[in-house]
Amino acid sequence: MNQEGGVTAGLKKVTKDMQTWRTEYKGVDAPVPAAAKLSPKPSAAASVALKGPAKLEFQPGGSRWLVEYQAAANGVVSVQINDKKETVYIYGCVGATIDIKGKCKSIAVDNCKKTSVTFDAAMASIELVNSQGMKVTVRDSVSSVAIDKTDGCIVTLPTSSLHTEIVASKSSEMNVQFPDANGDLIERPIPEQYVHRIKGQSITADVSDLYGH
Repeated sequence: MNQEGGVTAGLKKVTKDMQTWRTEYKGVDAPVPAAAKLSPKPSAAASVALKGPAKLEFQPGGSRWLVEYQAAANGVVSVQINDKKETVYIYGCVGATIDIKGKCKSIAVDNCKKTSVTFDAAMASIELVNSQGMKVTVRDSVSSVAIDKTDGCIVTLPTSSLHTEIVASKSSEMNVQFPDANGDLIERPIPEQYVHRIKGQSITADVSDLYGH
């Protein structure tokens, strides 16, 4: 600044006690600036919004039940199997509860979140793929359970289905529940980690010691 031109001659010096933002020099609290308005965070429901209208229909051409975009607000979605050749395809459901009554050929669950699927029996399998936080409950029996690219899954089997094979790949946080000799329900984790060794010209695969119990 040009001191010689007298530009600052008429200005008063601002001392510390005149600075209202410095509360240590004030006898009262300094004014608190108004809080900035923040945009509301999207709710959990919004982050997993359904991508289409709820659908429950039977497609005679393929003997297939199509269950799509069901949610908790729809209550229990019941599927009544009339022929053991029928299949059930469940897609895009969020927080839904689906109850399949009767013996069907197979069940496929694709791209669902926090959905519960309960069924009487499936002759072939129930398959879960690209899903999260799933619950599967078998009332009678199923030959196999396939879990692929799914994070968080609990499979509950009755005494009549202890022969069920469980095949898992690219998945995590998997557990299976089944009754013990006394009929009490116990829960065990499905191994995610394996130890591989070279033996001759073959590769072995053993469950990690983390699952030794």
